[in-house]
Amino acid sequence: MFVGGSFSQIGFNTGSAAKLTTTSDVPDQDLPRITSGAVYASIPDGNGGWYLGGSFSYVVNGQTRYYLAHLLADKTFDPNFNPQPNGYPEKLILSGSTLYVAGSFSQIGGQTRSQLAALNAATGQATSFNPQPNSTVHDMALSGTTLYVGGSFSQIAGQNQRYFAALNTTNGQVLPTIEVNSTVYTVASNGTNTYLGGTFSQVGGQNRQYVASLVNSTGQLTGFNPQPNSYVEDMLLSGTTLYLRGSFSQIGTLNRSRLASINTTTGQLTDFNPQNNGGIETMALSGSTLFVGAPLPRLAGRTDRTWRL
Repeated sequence: MFVGGSFSQIGFNTGSAAKLTTTSDVPDQDLPRITSGAVYASIPDGNGGWYLGGSFSYVVNGQTRYYLAHLLADKTFDPNFNPQPNGYPEKLILSGSTLYVAGSFSQIGGQTRSQLAALNAATGQATSFNPQPNSTVHDMALSGTTLYVGGSFSQIAGQNQRYFAALNTTNGQVLPTIEVNSTVYTVASNGTNTYLGGTFSQVGGQNRQYVASLVNSTGQLTGFNPQPNSYVEDMLLSGTTLYLRGSFSQIGTLNRSRLASINTTTGQLTDFNPQNNGGIETMALSGSTLFVGAPLPRLAGRTDRTWRL
């Protein structure tokens, strides 16, 4: 597990990123320290290393990395990967030899790319993929050759497409999909269905309050309709379980404070109910363990700031 944020210490001076195992809370003390700026996104490279995105700058062995870097398994920064975005990456997806990046940049990998780009994962150079959304992409999910993106944009790939889009990863063009009437903050896909959460109240011309799903093969809305009473900021899929994080206090008629899980087959809430009394900023899954972190006073009877559930 690789965690990033605006902290400077986990047990000792780690900088704003730390590598831990899921069985120990002692960070790897040999990891290079990022001491300037925050880490917003981290994903494994499949070979023991990590891609990191954020507001950081880092200088090691005379090399500077701004905002996006590749940390190799030997705990050194990849000298061949230096895309130099001019703004902060916030979401990363690795697919084979391609790294998809969403954030606040307008240039990356040696090319003009607004908010969303695909990079050669080895060299950091931008590919021809260039959908050019006109505002922020908050999240994305990949299913085969389709990249699902959610955000606050109203145009993408030259089309009037508001808040949610399905993009062909080969040519960057918009594929037919549902319409959404307000911001999409989070997107998750299991290859068959794609789930989205945000501030919306209608999807595909039907009432869907803050959460909805579509069929990937047709782009049509499903009957999945759990009805939280306030917006959803983040989602994670694990098999047939969908974890939700947001500002809600109820889902359907049942109390669930800011964190909940739903069976995607039945659309019903599970018994998972940690009853936290403040907002959660991040969550990650490892097997049957959900890690959550936030500047909160209490969650499930705990008073520290990172928990295993």
